[in-house]
Amino acid sequence: MRIIWEAEDIKPGLRHSKKHTKEIWIIGYRADADDYEARYVSVSESDGMVTKPYTKEELAVILSEGGYVPISFL
Repeated sequence: MRIIWEAEDIKPGLRHSKKHTKEIWIIGYRADADDYEARYVSVSESDGMVTKPYTKEELAVILSEGGYVPISFL
């Protein structure tokens, strides 16, 4: 199953992952981001690594192209 993420799907706290991997990510946001729109990040549950901030639209494209799905779909 391929999930196409939309900007409105990007909500802080939403957990996502890929099939055949154990790593789980959480959508978060940076309160201190210079660009108010580009503040959404993914945070790894396994080690706390944080991606650079993106807009909701950019993060939706990255998650779609990367094959990520909400945990509820796995």
